Amino acid sequence: MTLTNINDPSVNGFGQMTVDRFVLDGADAAPAPPVAPTFAADTFIATVPLGFSYHVPIVLGGNQPPLEVLLDTGAPDVWVMSVFCTQDACQGHNQYHPSASFVNLSIEDTESFGDGGPANTFESWRVNDTLTFGDITTPQTTFGAAVQIPTSGEGLDGNVGMAKVFYAQCGNSGNYANFVETMFLQGIIKNPVLAFYQLDGTEDVPPGVVSQGAIGGLDANKFTGEVDWIPMGPQEMWTNPTSKRWVQASPSSDTIDATEQFTHPAITFDTGDPGLLGLPHNDWLTLMSLLGAQGPDSNGNFIIPCDSTMTWNFFGTQMRNYTFNLADTTSDNGSGFCNPSANDAGDTTNWITGVPFIDQYYIAFHYAANLMGFATRNLGASAAGSSPYLG
Repeated sequence: MTLTNINDPSVNGFGQMTVDRFVLDGADAAPAPPVAPTFAADTFIATVPLGFSYHVPIVLGGNQPPLEVLLDTGAPDVWVMSVFCTQDACQGHNQYHPSASFVNLSIEDTESFGDGGPANTFESWRVNDTLTFGDITTPQTTFGAAVQIPTSGEGLDGNVGMAKVFYAQCGNSGNYANFVETMFLQGIIKNPVLAFYQLDGTEDVPPGVVSQGAIGGLDANKFTGEVDWIPMGPQEMWTNPTSKRWVQASPSSDTIDATEQFTHPAITFDTGDPGLLGLPHNDWLTLMSLLGAQGPDSNGNFIIPCDSTMTWNFFGTQMRNYTFNLADTTSDNGSGFCNPSANDAGDTTNWITGVPFIDQYYIAFHYAANLMGFATRNLGASAAGSSPYLG
């Protein structure tokens, strides 16, 4: 049995060591499935309506009406519009107002994009205050009250990072526990779980069936069959460390097990990413080659067979396969080739999948178990109800 370092020079761009992964050569290097978490008889859940792309209403401190925020599993920190921001870009939003429980932690956080100038900078003060999600309130949780946002403005009232922080086993950025972790540590909820039932409007569901966000456990009315709990890595991000990957250019072509042909084994699940799939550049070129893509053209773009698919298996508790289309079939050039729905993400070190893939399933993030759950959405009339999953 041998242990081999696989070097990826692109990682240098992130100030990290150049070992991207280790490969264990042996009779069977596939990981064993994890143990599914259980939910005790006293489990209860709090729910809120879920807007497009994981937007939910939350009440912070003394603000009313609620703030409309993105629950972003690809971010570890929080910023929300606040009365401390006097810019024009902050006006016209619901804003956080301090309550009697307000504590200023006197820590300023700054995050810059692009050229890093004022037009591309967030500044916030860390504060402690109350937070209400549905019918559950924590008396103290930490978040960032914005004092400056990019001058171009923001569509939402805030971005609430839902990456692992307290439960991250390594790579913790020094940020504060998110509100689900905090509520569990305070004994307010029984399980540190965030779950989503997202509809995109094409499902033709019965009246009363709507998208929903939940904390504290799973909603038994929102899924059918068994949950496939898949393992996550120890870092903050919700990243599956290894998976099987197959590609197929058309239903009549061979299915290719491309697992070993890709050099980046980790896949991150990001509710804040509107894209289907972003691949590191070298894996992108490998995928184009495997599919028999045409290109690149003068702009570096490829087109792929319109029936192209990819299948993943994350070595979860159900060992389930997940197949999805890789092509934008509305862009057929008349010869059976389409624009890819996936994209070249450049010098990233992980694959990143976002809303179009995640939306297809009932999903749950279990912080203490370090597992992410996937289940088939219930699109029947019973999904209009809500009850905690027990067992």
